[in-house]
Formats: sequence, C-alpha cells, structure tokens
Amino acid sequence: MKYGSDNIVDAIYSGEKNGNPFLEAMPEIMSTQEVIRRLASFPKLPQDTKHITDEQREGLISSLGDFFLPMPYMIYIYHKLHRAMLSSCRSLSAYQRIQKIDSFFNGRPVNFLTQPDNCAILGVPGIGKTSTIKRCLSLVPQVIRHHEYDSRPFECTQVTYIYIECPADCSLKTLCYEILEAIDSCAGTNFLTKYTTGMSLSALATHIKRVVSSCNLSLIVIDEIQNAVDFANKSHRIKPLIKFLVELTNEVSSAICFVGTTSAELVFRQEMHLMRRTRGYRLNAMKNDGAFYNFLKELWQYQYLERPAKLTNTMRKIFYQYSGGVPSYIVHLFQESQSQALLNNEKTLTEASVFKAAKILNYVVPEPYVEGVSISDFEVKDFYIGHGMATDIEDAEGIENTENTAEVAATTETTADTANSNNAKKPEKSKQNKKAASAFPAIKKETNPPAAPKGRPVSDREVEDILQIYEDSNRTIPIPRALIEKDLVTVILC
Repeated sequence: MKYGSDNIVDAIYSGEKNGNPFLEAMPEIMSTQEVIRRLASFPKLPQDTKHITDEQREGLISSLGDFFLPMPYMIYIYHKLHRAMLSSCRSLSAYQRIQKIDSFFNGRPVNFLTQPDNCAILGVPGIGKTSTIKRCLSLVPQVIRHHEYDSRPFECTQVTYIYIECPADCSLKTLCYEILEAIDSCAGTNFLTKYTTGMSLSALATHIKRVVSSCNLSLIVIDEIQNAVDFANKSHRIKPLIKFLVELTNEVSSAICFVGTTSAELVFRQEMHLMRRTRGYRLNAMKNDGAFYNFLKELWQYQYLERPAKLTNTMRKIFYQYSGGVPSYIVHLFQESQSQALLNNEKTLTEASVFKAAKILNYVVPEPYVEGVSISDFEVKDFYIGHGMATDIEDAEGIENTENTAEVAATTETTADTANSNNAKKPEKSKQNKKAASAFPAIKKETNPPAAPKGRPVSDREVEDILQIYEDSNRTIPIPRALIEKDLVTVILC
C-alpha cells in the first residue's frame, strides 16, 4: 500500500504522470479482502466461561458493542466513496486550481471531468450506514501534504474528505459552521473564527465555496441530512436549504455524499438538479434469508454465559421477529438477552431471556423503503465473512427467502411431494421447538408491531392460528379465555 494507517501523510505520487498532483497522490483502491480485514471488528471470543465471575461475564457482554461484521454492501459503499474522491480530483474546478502548476511544468495537456461524482446513501436506521462510512473513510489518509512535484517545489495541502454530522436542530447556518469546523480540525486552519463574526448567511455560503476550493477538498460527507431537512421544513426555510445544496453541488469541485434516513428523499425530489446529483443506494434491512442467518451464526459465537446455547431454527425466527433484520438491533438484542439471562441466574441463553430483552428494547421494525434494495441483495465475488469458527447449529434447514412468498410456498409443496414419492426420510423437528415457534409472546407497542417473518413453511402456524391455540391450551384452558389472552377478541360488558 502507498500509505499506512496515518491520518496525515506526505504525498507519494504514482501512476501515469498527467500534471495533476492531487490525483497522482491519491491512495490506490484496496482489494476486497483487504477492505474486509480493515473494516472488521470482533470482541474477544469466549474461552473458559465456566470459571469466571458474573462481573467478568457482564464486562465481556458489554464488549459486544465492538462487534462489526463486514457485509457485501459495505464493499460497494467503499468503492462509491473512493470513486467520488477520484472524480473530484479530475473535476473542472480542480483543473482550474492546478492549471498554473501544469503550465509551469512544460504545459502538458490534461483531460478532466466537469462534475464530481456526488451521491446519496439513505437507509433505514440501524443498518450500519454511519459506522460503515466512518470505517471506509478511515482507510484513506485525510490530509496529504505536498512538498515537491516533478522535481519542483510544491507546498500544498490536500484534504481528501471531511465528515460532518447534522445535529437535531441543524439550521442552514449551523450546517455551514459544521463544514468550516471540520476543515479547521483536520487542516489546522481557523476559518470558523474568521467567518462567523457578523456575517450574513448569504455571505457565509459564498465563503464556504471559497474555503472548500482553497483546501483542495475532495469529498464532503454530510451525515444525518434528514435533521437539516426536518428543521428546514419546521422553520419554513426549505427553499434556502435546497438552493444552498444545489449551488454547493454545482459550483465547488468537491464531491458531496449525503447520508441519512429515507425521510431526506423528499428534499432531493423537489429539485431536479439536486435529484440528478444524489444518485446512490437506498438501503433496507436484511431479509429472513441466508445473509441474516450467516450474520446471526457469526454473532452466536460470542456467548459469555456458563453454557453456550444452540442456534436453533426457532431461535433464529425469534431474533428476526424482534429485530426485523436490522444489524444493530440484532447485536443489541443478543447483548441484552445475555444480560437478562445473567440477572436471572440462568446458565445459558433461553427464549425467555430473549423475550425479556425484546420487551425492554422495544424496537420498532422500520418499514422497507419502497424503491430501496435489501442489504441481503448485494453480492461480491469471493466475499468472506467471519473467522471460520464452527458453530453448533440445530435444525438449520429452514432458512427462508422472503423475496417471493408464493414462490417459496410452491417450491416447498413441490419438494414435499417429490420427497413423498421417493419415500425420502424427512427430518423431524422436536416438539419443543415446534411449540416454541408458535408461542412468541406479543409485545404491545404504541407504534407499529414487528413485522412477522414471511415465507414460512407450510406446516408452521402463526400465533393467531385458532387451531394452534387449541392445541397449546391442552384442553385445560377454555378457548374463549385463550383468545382473550391472545388479544384476538374483545370483551364488551353490557
């Protein structure tokens, strides 16, 4: 690699000489395996959990917050960000900045793009947008110092990216201040002090463009952009925000990446020029498919209770029921479940502890974005996740694909008929697992309930199935009482 892990480096020029020192100094794109290695973060694997104290267990459980499993969609984001930086170095405005430099060095002709590669990465909360982008940006040195180019003195600072996060009450002026502060923080300048005293918003916006160009900034990442949009809507200043964003994408040489929830899509669609420059990913949570199963299987290794629990098909269904396939929800639910088990003096992870954790966390499963794509749908050739440790899996044959419920059901029926005709032996599920799968406790919420898994096997029944309620009651509880407990009937006293 051209550069190490330092955030500030001296320029190393590579590739074909084209008179563009900013482009030549950019780090090369990493291989998929290297990106995976650099992005991954795992806590300490459990060793001898039988002979440690409860205090030590709680400390190990808290370390699950460090769990970060690279997924294929993150590779796409890394390439998107890196490509945006390169496009900025090739842009017309960048050429104007270095035109005198190029003419000084023998006047070599250079071809540049006229627009940087702007984009927007929007998605449901909790899928890992912010953490992924921060980790991807950390793979690139933020400041490249130029001293000499083509055997000639060339003192210049190149800022490859800045990352800003819009606060909850982010006005347009606050957004400008955040940009200046981010530049000062990495480049050692004092633009924030210089341009915040007695300056109108329009003048401040003009100076922002000059500052961005003067520090040779390649990429501006604006996270939580929905906060700026929401505040602008509430204060009836949405038009100035749109005007500023459009001008920023049009007039500066820096590429801009907007990151946030899908609620920010509204402002992008209000202006054609802005919508055209904010192409990118609209991300939804994982489906109840192999990607979700692999994620949970990798996480399942980090059990710090006395006895590791098996990852059964029932447990997998429970975790999808209450997480909706959102990675951060899955990790926090797994973490809180172990804490609840520890508080109740349980030696292993149980379904009851998961139910308690789900009730405490009370996650609201986000609605899928109508035009988005699931993070399960991304594929990268030769992609490898995890560190290859075997996990004891019981009853793992029921991995479901929720993309097409009818198709899955038809396939299941066809497979069953074929198996019967060939006298194939079908594996039997334990009665305990079957009963538990139909006994998910309902968690009452003021908002939308968690989405039920789709594409279930034909033999399975939902909680609301009256026949299942009858079987579960073992004829000891009257059917009307069972229906009342399941909130399927309402009793009106006259």
